[in-house]
Amino acid sequence: MKITREQLIKMIKEELGDPAGEAEAERQRRARTAWKRRFTSVEEVDAIADLMENDPEFEMLSRFADEFRRRSQRGTPPQDVLEVVLPESVPGGLIAKVILKARERLPADETPIKKPKSPALSGAEMDRIAPSLEETKGNKMKITKKQLKEIIEEEFKKALNEDVIDYIEDGDTILQPVGNILLKQDGRVIFTAKDRDGKELGDVLAQADEPTVKRLRGGGTLKEPERQMDPFGKEVLDTVLKIKQEYGDNVPPAIIEMEKEAKKAANAEGLKDSPLNKNITDYWNNVLRWHQKDGSRLQHKVTTTFNQLNTLLQKVR
Repeated sequence: MKITREQLIKMIKEELGDPAGEAEAERQRRARTAWKRRFTSVEEVDAIADLMENDPEFEMLSRFADEFRRRSQRGTPPQDVLEVVLPESVPGGLIAKVILKARERLPADETPIKKPKSPALSGAEMDRIAPSLEETKGNKMKITKKQLKEIIEEEFKKALNEDVIDYIEDGDTILQPVGNILLKQDGRVIFTAKDRDGKELGDVLAQADEPTVKRLRGGGTLKEPERQMDPFGKEVLDTVLKIKQEYGDNVPPAIIEMEKEAKKAANAEGLKDSPLNKNITDYWNNVLRWHQKDGSRLQHKVTTTFNQLNTLLQKVR
């Protein structure tokens, strides 16, 4: 009979009763690192936020750490909060990695964050959706279409409230939109609303937070606002067009992309974070590769104009 090392260790521990408590320690470790946990703890939130701020592996998440802390105060699972806070461009694998890495650091004794309870129905609401026991004693309950409609509407309102229950704080008011909601390019939200009692409040103007606006733009729901061209942006665009001119009808794709990004950036502020500015070396290398594949000679004027463009962009770096 052959026996593996793991089986032997298990048999010894069973015989000795696991005196060192290793089995219990391993059970606790697995409970802490499980993907779906029974609660969210203060220590877990702090550990994830600390990794976002200080671990080079998660550097791209650092500016969202404060928002993550704020939204986690309601005891919402961290994966749900991160999916709301972070842009869609952040891969799910990175979210899972930061959570599991944080859970490896958790202590055995954690402090659970209590979730707020959903407000119960008032007595008046209960009377409206169900007859009293005296009225129904010994009788089958009958319901009209009107009563059914009221129950459905009531449940729908309750479902709307539950969608935001994790974010409700003392003093907050739940509004119900009436009709369409207008989302402006800059993230402003305009809608007609009524309160929980059905009283119309008129038009409401709100502002979506920056992560939400970026997520909507990344998914194509919201278009980037058009920037106004300034003298610097025009100079950059003209320089790109000079490069393009040298190619006639046979323009490398990298040059076409550069023209597109220059028009989109439009001004000094836009060019600061533009791919044209950040990836100018990549564009140059792509042009060189295109010439190698095309078998054509790189014109000297293209090289000098590229250098002029790079010198211009250094002003906003």
